[in-house]
Amino acid sequence: MEWIKIKDKHPEGKEPFLAYDSGLNYYAIGLVNWLHGLHEKEGVYMPARHGEGMQVTHWKPLIPPKDGILTWFSFPATIKRSFSPVMLSSDCHAR
Repeated sequence: MEWIKIKDKHPEGKEPFLAYDSGLNYYAIGLVNWLHGLHEKEGVYMPARHGEGMQVTHWKPLIPPKDGILTWFSFPATIKRSFSPVMLSSDCHAR
């Protein structure tokens, strides 16, 4: 799936998504209720980077793995090299 510009469409629902900050070249896992500024012109932000936050410029849905459990091992190598795992969700666990 291609990256979606946050200014074109916002993530919806309760499923986690992969967020990207093009200014910092930073990736993180996000949830819709973590987003701030959805209706502001200054940009959309979410907590990340050890409390410093990030501006979400692009996002894409995470495709659930076959077993339904999203873990660090669910991500492609290109993504793993780009960011440290943040918080996948309260019901996910590491292998």
